[in-house]
Amino acid sequence: MNNPYAKSHKKQPVTNQDIKESERVLQNKCIERLKLGYEEIKITSNEDVINNFKKQFIKYNIENKINADFHSEDQLSQDWFLELKKHLKLNDAENLDIKDIYYNLRKGVKLNNCDKTDTFKLNFINKNYQKWCHNKFQVAQEVLLEDAYGARTRYDIVLFVNGLPVVLIELKQRGENIDRAFEDIQGYLKNTKFQPFFQYLQFFVISNGTETQYFANQNQNKINEFNKSRFTWAKDDNTKIREIVPFINDFLSPCRLVQIISCYLIYHQERKKIMIAQAHQVRAVEKLMAIATIPQNDKQNNICSHIWHATGSGKTLTAYFLCRNLQQYFHRNTNESVSICFLVHSRDLDIQTIDEFTSYEKDSVQEINSTQQLFDILKNPHGSYGQIIVSTIHKVDIIVKEKKYNNNILANYKKKPIVFVIDECHHSQSGEMHTRIKQAFPKGIFLALTGTPIFLDNKSTTLKLTNELFGKCAHKYTLLNALNDEVIIPCRTFNRNESDNKSNNKLRIRKKWIVDYILKNFTKYSNGNRYNALFAVDTIHDLIEYYMLLKDEIKNANLDLKIAAIYSQNSQIDNSKNQSQVNQKQNSFFTTIYQDFCKIFYPKQKITNDINVDQEKFRRDVAQKMKDNKINLLLVVDMFLTGFDSRRLNALYLDKNLTYHTLIQAFARTIRKDNKDKEYGNIFCFQTDVKAQTDAFKLFEGHNVLIHSKKSKEDLSEEYLKRKEKYQEILNKVQEISSNIQDTIDQGSPFQLKKIVKIYQEYTDIKNRIQQFDEYNSADFNNELSPLEEQKLISHVNLVKKEIKKFKKKEDTKTKKKSMSQEEANSDFDQSYDSSLKLDRQIIWNIEEITNIAQKEGLSLNEFKEEIKNIQPSSSFGGTNDSSVSSNSQEQEQEQIISDYIELLDKKEKQGQLEAKIPYFEIFKDWLEHKKEEELEQKYEEFCFDSKKKLKHLIEESNMYEDAIFKSVIENQLLPQQVSKYATKKGNQYKNLFFYNDELREKIFSFIVSFKRKYAMNL
Repeated sequence: MNNPYAKSHKKQPVTNQDIKESERVLQNKCIERLKLGYEEIKITSNEDVINNFKKQFIKYNIENKINADFHSEDQLSQDWFLELKKHLKLNDAENLDIKDIYYNLRKGVKLNNCDKTDTFKLNFINKNYQKWCHNKFQVAQEVLLEDAYGARTRYDIVLFVNGLPVVLIELKQRGENIDRAFEDIQGYLKNTKFQPFFQYLQFFVISNGTETQYFANQNQNKINEFNKSRFTWAKDDNTKIREIVPFINDFLSPCRLVQIISCYLIYHQERKKIMIAQAHQVRAVEKLMAIATIPQNDKQNNICSHIWHATGSGKTLTAYFLCRNLQQYFHRNTNESVSICFLVHSRDLDIQTIDEFTSYEKDSVQEINSTQQLFDILKNPHGSYGQIIVSTIHKVDIIVKEKKYNNNILANYKKKPIVFVIDECHHSQSGEMHTRIKQAFPKGIFLALTGTPIFLDNKSTTLKLTNELFGKCAHKYTLLNALNDEVIIPCRTFNRNESDNKSNNKLRIRKKWIVDYILKNFTKYSNGNRYNALFAVDTIHDLIEYYMLLKDEIKNANLDLKIAAIYSQNSQIDNSKNQSQVNQKQNSFFTTIYQDFCKIFYPKQKITNDINVDQEKFRRDVAQKMKDNKINLLLVVDMFLTGFDSRRLNALYLDKNLTYHTLIQAFARTIRKDNKDKEYGNIFCFQTDVKAQTDAFKLFEGHNVLIHSKKSKEDLSEEYLKRKEKYQEILNKVQEISSNIQDTIDQGSPFQLKKIVKIYQEYTDIKNRIQQFDEYNSADFNNELSPLEEQKLISHVNLVKKEIKKFKKKEDTKTKKKSMSQEEANSDFDQSYDSSLKLDRQIIWNIEEITNIAQKEGLSLNEFKEEIKNIQPSSSFGGTNDSSVSSNSQEQEQEQIISDYIELLDKKEKQGQLEAKIPYFEIFKDWLEHKKEEELEQKYEEFCFDSKKKLKHLIEESNMYEDAIFKSVIENQLLPQQVSKYATKKGNQYKNLFFYNDELREKIFSFIVSFKRKYAMNL
């Protein structure tokens, strides 16, 4: 690949000047680097975007001969651009889904010819493998556009491919928190309508120079998930590339950019979101691709390699990217059809892989249900062209071993390449089967993935080393890498073996003790049943006993827990019993399990004793209900301990002895990231000892991933004491708000109401976390809420939320942005209590009090003045969170309002303009409005706006934004001539207009904060 950045300068040490580097200087550095591979263009209006797109779109399609018959724009109908806009849904932005944004860009468009008798198929982007550089690359900075409401937004840097904007880069100056840039992106998506073509941005880049991240575009209702999908780019050895210029050199070089868009972005059908690959996934695929595409000569045998990627780091998605890229490569570079076979070691993993791959791309998989079907496809690979063949490795082995298959097919593959991508390859390393398959396909390309390679330490007599079977490891991403990148969470173990239960020597009594332990602690460690758990046991016989015990105990204790069980019916046989009797018992009990399952989840379904269970369908149903957290506890023997991924699973109860790779695989079921409520995976071991756990994590480089609850008791106790202190503090706050919560609901301001919601949210969060510690004891807290008190608090909080919605409804009637959905508006309102733009409670209270007194009838002037002079601000929940606004300045503003109004009344009385005992409300209202207009008149001239209306519009808009985002909104509204005029008024002391731009933005922001406090404008 041609990289115009390959000869970049050596990295220079960071200097003090770099640390103080402004956003503008940083932006110019980025542009200078990007100009090495991108043409710089100027975009200052929506019209510029459209004209540039038209020109580049036509030029790209002609030069790349996308359609052999298309040579000129004149060949298209006059309204071709309207057709294209309709295809892209640019006139129907409300219904433009992220799915459209993903697929429309990639599938091209059919446009009518000039006489509308035929169509031309044209493309937006050349995504063909190794032709990524055959696109037109452009860059623009300070892109100034208007949205549907006429509001102007300025974007720092935009990258265009064939005239279409695909990447937005948002910068902040060095030293500023990168989250500010992230909030700006959120603000753009939440509160503005992108210029239509800008809806098609594929991903975003944010940076403050020293820290750089990227993340994919999403639907507006998925904006809050952005934070989970912000990634840092890295080198082959997983060293992070944090500086923006090296990031541009590697990640945003022109060819790499289109490669990322074409090969490493997918649309997840189930989650309805675009997913972008992380650095370790891209690096691994590139390493394996480089090995797989080495030209083979007639004498050369198999090509083999593997990657070691930690369990939980996204191997399934990595495998999909690999298979898809291999398809594209062989399609473009060979004259024959090359089959891509993804092999797993068991049928349950087979089903899960098919489900996952299908969620990445519909119809991408050819599911293999029988050996005969696999044989037919390998015999005629054209029938599955463009699909990934997913099968168990055992079906391939059967074809190789049995003559009825191999005599008819294997001769075809003596000189024909075929690709086998082998998942969790440590399961298929007995050597014999692998050797047979390799010999049968001498031109076979074997690429393997594993999270737990077989080394000398964990090698058994039947297993061979991973390096022996698959060659040198092409890329490594260990548990420690994944933990440091926050791709996974740590797991902590609770070892509950014989030392905890010395008197329980009888097996049945021991199992009863374990069941009691699980049920006693389940709610505590499942975070109030927000998460679910696996319970893995040694044999099917054990599973049957545990299932019946759990079922009886749950019924007797009247617990609200849903349990299920699943196993492969003939996977284990107890040799001490008659095999047929064991099979009969297993099959009979499997039917019982299935019937119980249907009674819970399909109560209307008719269940009979002779029901024929579709095991595959049942397994899929169980897996989905585990992912949806509808099953609380699932009992298994071996199933679900490998390859099953669920963010809602946070605990594993293990009455099973595991070592090395089997231990890591099982433990790793619990360490998928979810949200802040899931801090750890919880492992409860009733057999496996501490040494086995430590040895396993040490072997697979999982330092710091495993926490032994007993071994690190001091550390955990210290953490518990910190949380205990926080819990006591929040309990005190809850007690404080509970004492007068009904009065607050009846009379409180929005600030007070939102404060209650915030305290309640903190309370539930801290409570759920502290209750997961063994040291937790409710008796340690003298004011902990009883269940009845907590229920009463929840009822009050629900009332508070209703009141908040009422206030928000009033606010919505004043906003001009009617297009925002009620759900989004409520979300913004709930999250905005800490913004200095939101009005301080004390000011609201004073304005309301004056208004209430002014509306009283029959007051004399002296009585009225006496009442308003006695207004005193309340102390509860007072103040603002804006540190720049002192309580003294607030009081002065409040006192000034009262004194100015009294002065006005005195003046009117002296002039004989007041009658005795009249209502003062109209006078107050008119005076307040006049005072506002007077101040706006003065400020719009001071800030050099061309009309007072624009300043008013900004004040109205401020209710829609958090502080940091609103500052960006202000800056986007500042026109160059306005800043120039302001600089002239200031005497042009500084040559650089950027200084005046920043000064003017800050002054406008401070004025709006003060203005809104004075006049209670967000009521």
